[in-house]
Parts: sequence; C-alpha cells; structure tokens
Amino acid sequence: MDILEFSKNELELLLQSSDNKEYYEKLNNDILDVIKLLLSQKHSLKSIEYLIKNLTKIIYYRPLTPLLCDDSEFEGQVEKDGFYYSENKRYAGVIRKIDIKTGEVSYYDCTAKVFNEPGNDKWGIGEGSTEEINEFPYMPNPKCIMLKHPISEVPISEQLLKGDYIEKRLNW
Repeated sequence: MDILEFSKNELELLLQSSDNKEYYEKLNNDILDVIKLLLSQKHSLKSIEYLIKNLTKIIYYRPLTPLLCDDSEFEGQVEKDGFYYSENKRYAGVIRKIDIKTGEVSYYDCTAKVFNEPGNDKWGIGEGSTEEINEFPYMPNPKCIMLKHPISEVPISEQLLKGDYIEKRLNW
C-alpha cells in the first residue's frame, strides 16, 4: 500500500469516529491534497520532516532562528510607570523594557513557562510565566510546568515554591 492509499484509509477510519463528519471530511480532503502535492514534488521523508517542522513553527508564530533583540526586532513602544515597553516583532512573548530615567534596558520572555492543571489538556501562561533574558541570541523554548493541584485550590506560586510540579521542555 502506498502512502496515498494508507492516508485515505487512515483518514476514513478517523472520519468514522467523528461527530462532525462534514467538517472533517473537508479537512481530510485538504490533507490528501497536501500529500498529493508533496508526492508530485518528489519530496523525501527528510524534506517532508523539514517542511512540517518549519511550517508548524511559522503557523504558530514561532521564530525559526534565534532572536537577536536589536532595535529592528521591536515595535510599538508603550509608556507605563516610568518605563517604555516594546514587543518583539518576531516573537510577541519577548518584551523590551527601558527605564525612562536611566535608559537601562532589560528583556523578558513572558512565555518562558507555560502551565497545565491536572485533568486539563490546555496549557496557559500566568503568574510565574515571565523570566528575564540575560543572553543573546535567544531562542524561546518554554518550560512546560505540569501542576499537581488545580490553581483554584493551590496558587501557582505556592506550587512552584513547594516543588509540586513536573517540568518538561516543548523542544520547538
């Protein structure tokens, strides 16, 4: 069985277990169109892996190369509480902070840690997500913090202090 036949078969099996057959049938046809395109361009498994890896990063607005954090990478300066804040154009989670009085510049990754509560498959940022960036070039790679208790019962800060979590990397 070639890859196209395998794909059709697997997608059909997936469709049978779907609640929204019309919607997923259209998506499955799109997947088959992409596979046909890749086959027509004679891609190897290695080149397809490269395409998928980098396309996924681009779709999720993740940088393909490390951030340099020079002036050209920042936009949208906002003044607040004696500081100017600017967002990195290549990765919105990175913020530049300039002290208006001293001119001192610091950088922060607001997505350095992402959190997950027990029984929840979603990840999010919040209290404790931000870390200062001390070295450039910088490649964002969030730490995934799987909390052992719901945030409604035990605040994130308390769980972090007690070590009530498991930490992993996303490895973008």
